Amino acid sequence: MPGALNGRTVAVTGAGGFLGGCLVKRLATSDCRILRVSRSALPPLDASRATVIDAIGDVADRRAWDAVADADVIVHFAAQTSVAAIAVLR
Repeated sequence: MPGALNGRTVAVTGAGGFLGGCLVKRLATSDCRILRVSRSALPPLDASRATVIDAIGDVADRRAWDAVADADVIVHFAAQTSVAAIAVLR
């Protein structure tokens, strides 16, 4: 599927996590636009062919979804993985 995403915008939620980060690194070799969604600032990508745009926010906030509304593809990897954090939310 090389080139299938050329010219497209791919939004990746959880871009700072393991799976999201791996996908972003792979996408960086394509001629696409990557919209990285993360709760905190991410380091720049080195030697990326892709255009990288960062959106800082929490996917529990509607504004994060508004930021990715025009993406051609959305890959949702954001997750709450801490049991202690989930208990606080209840």
